[in-house]
Amino acid sequence: MDSKLNKNGGTLIYSTHYPELLDEYDRNDSIYVIRNRNGITVENLSTILKRNDIKKSDAYQSGFLEGTTPMYEAYMRLKKSMAAALK
Repeated sequence: MDSKLNKNGGTLIYSTHYPELLDEYDRNDSIYVIRNRNGITVENLSTILKRNDIKKSDAYQSGFLEGTTPMYEAYMRLKKSMAAALK
């Protein structure tokens, strides 16, 4: 977002499994969240998280951004099926 550093207006796109990285960004409108709820959707974080004083990593880890983290039951099924395949 700094025009002195980003002279050509480039866009950085990355994916992370480390939600604390999101806390490094002051603005919510430059972060997009991909969710899998009855199909895959993309939403701007600013439409989901209205307040800037909430840590983005806390919102993610608490499950507030539902559809972004695997459900426990699905994880356990995957784990059991992988263990069965190794037998």
